[in-house]
Amino acid sequence: MKKNNIFKMFVFTIMLFLIGVFNVKADFTIDFSNSDNREIASNELFTSKYKTHYRVTTNGDVVYCYQPYVDYAYEGGTDVKFVFTSCSNVSTNAAQLAYVYANGYGGTNDYSTGGTKFDDYYATQLAVWYFGDRTLYPPHTVDFLSNFNVSNGRLTGNYNGSSNKTSEMAAKLINDANDSVNARPSISLDTSSKKLNINSDRSYYVSGAIKINGSWVRNAVSVSISGVTGAFVTSNVNATSGSTDFKVGDTIYVKVPAGNITKSSSITLSATGTSSKGSGTVQECTNSAMPAAQKMTSIVKGTPSEVKESLPLTAEPSKVEVKISKQDITGSKEVKGATLVIKKGNTEVTKWVSEGTIKKISLDAGTYTLEETIAPAGYKLSSSKVTFTVNSNGTVTVDGKVVDKVIMKNEPFYITISKLGLTKDKELVGAKLKITDKDGKLTIDLDGKSLEWITTESAEKFHLAEGTYYLTEIEAPAGYTKSDKTIEFIVEKDGTIKVNKTEVTKVTMENEPLYIYISKKSINGKTELPGAKLKITDKDGKLEKDLDGKSLIWTSSTKEERFRLAPGSYILTELEAPKGYELSDAVIEFTVTEDGRILFDKKEAENNMIVFKNTPEPEQVVTGSSLIYILFLGIITAGVVTFFVLKRND
Repeated sequence: MKKNNIFKMFVFTIMLFLIGVFNVKADFTIDFSNSDNREIASNELFTSKYKTHYRVTTNGDVVYCYQPYVDYAYEGGTDVKFVFTSCSNVSTNAAQLAYVYANGYGGTNDYSTGGTKFDDYYATQLAVWYFGDRTLYPPHTVDFLSNFNVSNGRLTGNYNGSSNKTSEMAAKLINDANDSVNARPSISLDTSSKKLNINSDRSYYVSGAIKINGSWVRNAVSVSISGVTGAFVTSNVNATSGSTDFKVGDTIYVKVPAGNITKSSSITLSATGTSSKGSGTVQECTNSAMPAAQKMTSIVKGTPSEVKESLPLTAEPSKVEVKISKQDITGSKEVKGATLVIKKGNTEVTKWVSEGTIKKISLDAGTYTLEETIAPAGYKLSSSKVTFTVNSNGTVTVDGKVVDKVIMKNEPFYITISKLGLTKDKELVGAKLKITDKDGKLTIDLDGKSLEWITTESAEKFHLAEGTYYLTEIEAPAGYTKSDKTIEFIVEKDGTIKVNKTEVTKVTMENEPLYIYISKKSINGKTELPGAKLKITDKDGKLEKDLDGKSLIWTSSTKEERFRLAPGSYILTELEAPKGYELSDAVIEFTVTEDGRILFDKKEAENNMIVFKNTPEPEQVVTGSSLIYILFLGIITAGVVTFFVLKRND
């Protein structure tokens, strides 16, 4: 009995095994005054043959009984502290015990029964007994282990029936501990594509779904991204920030701000986990005063081995579609035929000839210049360069402003055609002119404007390409002779105009005006008769001035009068006769033809002149008393003159 009391004063100590580099413990203390260090009695799980104590050291380490069936040196109720000073490393089943300590109760407790902590402790204690030193008491060992079926986690004998979950978890822990000996811990990052693609709003490059898988590793996994700034890992594909802590089985995504991806970007996703095989040194400890069988086991914990995996990812900078518009100076239309070049720095990126439509080009993010090397036909070469920036978010900016297209404008060459009279001071209205090329087939200019037109008060402008052209008159303006000249002019590549090899600012065609002449003469004379007041009207009698603005009511002078009249019918009448001439009641009707000729009495007037003649007034015979007085005065005068002459002679 005394011997049994001595045995009961000792507590079994089993030390967990985990691979490590720590020193052997000098001592550890179990304080049974702590209420948690209570006996797990037979009425809770098993018969008294399998009872144990829940043991935690004063520094919080969980320790286990190393030998089954050994009676305790302590019966509850007495405040006792046991100090274990003699410890040695365990070699038998050390790897399995390390796994048990690392993953059972006191470790990660991955084999929890779902019950109380005492249930979890006991499940781990069963595994420690299974792998512990069973050589000291073979009868007990056989009795216990033969009834414990590891394959199905059942105690076939002496089972109290209060819980079978404890033995199930113990069996699973034992099986996994055996499997862990030759296991290779690993982490894998599994994905169907290693390429990151730009998302719909072009804010991020996003990977496909990446699954974290692991074998013989702890559940917690730490991830990191290298090779590019601003990258993060998230389980939410729409997130704008991420985390570094995930679990085995999680699905994650890598996201990188769009502006941080370049052609040289090299992205690596790394995952780091911890081996579940455990690490440290398993020890069995006792006190020199205790029997050898009364041992406990503990573990000097080491640093768990890390398990790493990396996944290289790729991300090519997503190109942005840029619209290039080549417009005329008004911005009203696209211009074709311009040779355009886009450069990045001094490097040519692309080159093309505009086709009259907006050009779409895919470019990487960066700053570019748009230049024109050859101007389109009929336009000046643009000397300015357009600098624009393609942003990773898909926008394009010019001078810091977002634009929907990059525009380069050209100033066209316009050829001015002027139609002048002899005075050259204003444009002639009403001439019908035409421009043709060498083939005579050209009908419109580069703006689609007809090259056959009627002149107005303003000179006409046409948009013509480089080449040789001809200006002719189809119909003369009213009151002018039709020009029979064909004016050849050349439009040079730079837009200059040459006529007869001389550079000019405009092409000018002149017309000689058509004049009619009105002559006022005596019916018998050949010289002009001044003083007659004459008038020309049209058929309606409303015309007051000719085409030059000259009044059509005038007084004749010593020269014939000249007027410029439009084609049509006219009437010439006399309002007042010259002195000594009778007022003419003649009404002279004449016609001015389209070519400026005068038809009078159905005949063409000579020299385009109408002669209006006047008849002198007839001479009158004087009669009556006035003549007698005149004769009488004449006789008296003659007599007086004769008297004085004779008297002088005397």
